[in-house]
Amino acid sequence: MEPCTYPSHFDPVSGRYQSNRDHLSGTAEKAQERGCAGLSPELLRLTALLHDCGKYSAEWAEYFASSIEGKYRDKKLDHATAGGIQAEKLLAGSLAAELVSTAIYSHHGLHDSYSFDNDEFLIDQRRKKSENLPISECEGVFFSQFGKDEIEQLAVSAKECAASLSARIKKFVDKYKGPQGEQRFGDQHFMIGMYERLLTSILIDSDRRDTEDFMSGENADADFGDTGALWSECLDSLEKKLSGMDGDGEINACRREISELCRKAADSDANRFILSVPTGAGKTLSSLRFALTCAQKRNKKRIIYVAPYMSITEQNAKEIRDAIGRDDIVLEHHSTIVTENDDETARYYRLTEDWRVPVVVTTAVQFLSTLFSSSTSSVRRLGSLCDSVVIIDEVQALPIKVTELFCAAVNFWSEFEGAVFVLCSATQPCFEKLTHNRMLPASPMATAEQFSHAFVRTELHDDTDYVTDVDAAAEYITDKARMHGDVLFIANTKSCAANVYSRVCMICGGEFDVSHLSTNLYPEHRRSIIKKLRESTGRPRICISTQVVEAGVNLSFRCVIRSLAGLDSVIQAAGRCNRNGEYDIGHVYIVRPDSEAEKLSRLPDIRAARNAMTYVLDQYHRYGKDGERLDDKRYIDMYYGEYYDKRRGELSYNVNVGGVSTSIVKMLSSNRDLCTNPKLRKVHALCQAFYSAGSKFEVIEEDGKFSVVVETDESSPLILEYERADTEIKRKKQILRRLASYTVAISDNVKKEIGSGIRQTADGSICVLDKRYYNDRTGVTVVPSLMEDKIL
Repeated sequence: MEPCTYPSHFDPVSGRYQSNRDHLSGTAEKAQERGCAGLSPELLRLTALLHDCGKYSAEWAEYFASSIEGKYRDKKLDHATAGGIQAEKLLAGSLAAELVSTAIYSHHGLHDSYSFDNDEFLIDQRRKKSENLPISECEGVFFSQFGKDEIEQLAVSAKECAASLSARIKKFVDKYKGPQGEQRFGDQHFMIGMYERLLTSILIDSDRRDTEDFMSGENADADFGDTGALWSECLDSLEKKLSGMDGDGEINACRREISELCRKAADSDANRFILSVPTGAGKTLSSLRFALTCAQKRNKKRIIYVAPYMSITEQNAKEIRDAIGRDDIVLEHHSTIVTENDDETARYYRLTEDWRVPVVVTTAVQFLSTLFSSSTSSVRRLGSLCDSVVIIDEVQALPIKVTELFCAAVNFWSEFEGAVFVLCSATQPCFEKLTHNRMLPASPMATAEQFSHAFVRTELHDDTDYVTDVDAAAEYITDKARMHGDVLFIANTKSCAANVYSRVCMICGGEFDVSHLSTNLYPEHRRSIIKKLRESTGRPRICISTQVVEAGVNLSFRCVIRSLAGLDSVIQAAGRCNRNGEYDIGHVYIVRPDSEAEKLSRLPDIRAARNAMTYVLDQYHRYGKDGERLDDKRYIDMYYGEYYDKRRGELSYNVNVGGVSTSIVKMLSSNRDLCTNPKLRKVHALCQAFYSAGSKFEVIEEDGKFSVVVETDESSPLILEYERADTEIKRKKQILRRLASYTVAISDNVKKEIGSGIRQTADGSICVLDKRYYNDRTGVTVVPSLMEDKIL
């Protein structure tokens, strides 16, 4: 096929060319389809039409032709600046000019609107760069292909849209200002910045999808039919499932009442809800019932379920699929998903790129990265939050550093983009009481106080008065196991859990089935242990674990012992005790291991939570009234009040940039710590450091962490296949996902101690742990076992 005059893409398989006109038109159509409340179709269309305006030059055509011939592989030709400059001309003097041009400059990756490295604004940088680019040539051809009158009309509408959203944001901020003018519910710059990120998201997704459609020769957007009919079908399936779960007893009656309250809450037009009920109250299906009913009544685009831990995500994804009866509309997005064939793999990756599927079940890491990371893949998914129902399960588990970012984001998406949020927890944090960037009020669907009488399954005992070492802790655990029949002990550190486990094994001999759980075990190993614990035939059990079992793991023990931690952790641990009311009462003991047993010097979150819990225990013993319990709302609120007060300076995600102390909240708002010149900030509407803030953002800090794949009978053949020279790239990607189930994150110190026990594959992408450095009971170890021991 002959090349077109102004090409945009070339498919080497079919020899087809896509003209730039077709690409811009296709991208514009997709951008308008993806739409959102605050960004008008005209603004979206204009941004999309201009984004590759730089391809309308003879220089680009020559570069393109040479690239097809294999030249210029290491050279990139700027084709974004021309579109941004044209946007500035068309939208001069308006907020729209910066919104549109910045999105165009960022459609291959985020940029900082203000760069701290060279003390310059992105727009000023591109203006200088444009002096050496064929801007006039590109402009002339662009207007010859897309009528100037039409483009100028789009520009007028885009200006009006940007002015309107700016006015809405100002009205919102002014409405909620504090008595001293403080912006308690979010900064105006932060809200504008979220719109910039949203516009960039829609442009990136539309651009990529149009390109993918051309290369494949078909529309890659999945068609799930009419969403209204789909929600009705799913709701019918869920109602049938719920009707078949009519168990006897007060707990089951309360679960049905909670579910009904959630269904009725969907009649409200509120956009923020709290579901704060005791552990074991059926939050997953109750919140799903709300979400489906709300989506049906308010014509929402999708439901996004978010959980903090992989175990909860996997468990609840299955429960959701079973409940709605439609596997094909549920995307389970996390690192350990395994696909079975090329078609399934291609479909999975396509859906994870933009979450354009009715139901998404994902982790907090994926969700928060979508909101704040600089990764283009994360930014691309952001547009799917518009007009969605978002369920945040175990919201108390979010890292302390993301608190203000999360609250401000919930305020933005619920106030301006029609997203409905449900915050689920048995220990609801007091987000609405923060000093800055607090969350707007949320409507309670059901509260723990309403049902606490039915879910009193345990007694909490404070045994923190005396401090225990490892030996004393093991004796204490064994004594409680003999008293109650079985015990779950939860430690704050992996080393404490492993040491206590070894000591308990020595003490009790064969009297109990003793097991161990921690992240030193690879995920598949943990799953097999949990399955065995669930299937216990009645033999007395002792399980020594870290927090890995604390939330979302469906295990039940007659007795739980919790090393002193935050009240939220204690209550979550209590949820593993007498979980289904099997006994008249279960017993939860809080103990305090000494500083040698639990070394917390490098664990500030746990130390701060322990301190806040110590304060609550003191208040409880001093001023507690008859009949009060530590898991009453009064004490939960007291705990979070103390915890947040003592950590007030850590809630906005503090970072250091070039020696300057600031926070990601500030970098995504007015950015005053980095952009210190007030005159420059007045000249430019956007001052945010989008890329730098996103690069600093990590939900879970990976510093000092190193991932290794453990050699097992199951993983070793996969590793060998991966290393074979004839293994295709697609198959390698599939193998990598399978190997995630055999992967453990270790510290740099452990890595150094193991030394040659870790080897890299030929391409360096996988680090393999010699099986001698993996203990079948406690996981990764720095002391290698003899192969004879392994055989025995």
